Amino acid sequence: MVVIFDLDDTLTDTMASLSVARDKVIRHFGHTPTTAALERWQHASHFFDSEDFPHVLPLVMPGLAGRQIDVDEIRQLYWAWEIDNLTLKAGAADVLLGLAARGIEMALVTNGPRAKQERKVQRLALETYMSRGAVVYADGVHVPRKPSPAPIREALRLTGGADPAAAFYVGDGMSDVVAAHLAGVASVLVKSPSLVMDPPTSSSALAIETPLHTIDRLAELLAIVDQGQAGLATSRQAGRISASAS
Repeated sequence: MVVIFDLDDTLTDTMASLSVARDKVIRHFGHTPTTAALERWQHASHFFDSEDFPHVLPLVMPGLAGRQIDVDEIRQLYWAWEIDNLTLKAGAADVLLGLAARGIEMALVTNGPRAKQERKVQRLALETYMSRGAVVYADGVHVPRKPSPAPIREALRLTGGADPAAAFYVGDGMSDVVAAHLAGVASVLVKSPSLVMDPPTSSSALAIETPLHTIDRLAELLAIVDQGQAGLATSRQAGRISASAS
């Protein structure tokens, strides 16, 4: 069995670290990081990439309109402040240790620029938990981003060609659910403040959009994995009995 994790807001408390980074960027320009300014940044992220600073920052701080912005400088500051304040979500370490104790192989699949995401993984030493260094950076250049199933399929390959039917993908967004199902992997959706979705109604829901499991806390994953292991053991035993009978 393999458990593949998303990174941001699944294993890590990225929303909190982003809030710190945005606060510091606003102060960098001599503005006060008010609640309204931070809400404007979040709202702007619905229209632009949140790191599209030439478009986002003038919306957050109207006084910047028409002002030249050193995008590379701001990006490096933003990344540093986000990464320096990044922590694991409550219970994440216990789940990783619990899976390792059960002999479960693990992998990690994360969207985003590799230069940034790799620093996050290294800061929290997450690669030490991943089987055979199975970390896939879905940067949209070398590896397609989720909801493409390609990065999940690559994670399965890196863990020794694991059977998708014996794998779970754990994430906090609908792109994670869709990617998992397109790859033939069971999905576990962790409720998170970053989860932005319109729950499909029973009349319009598609199988690829409906999580197999939805949990409030990452710690609940261990029970799901235990059930999955028990089911696989039963299936294998039934297969051996059938083979011996024939």
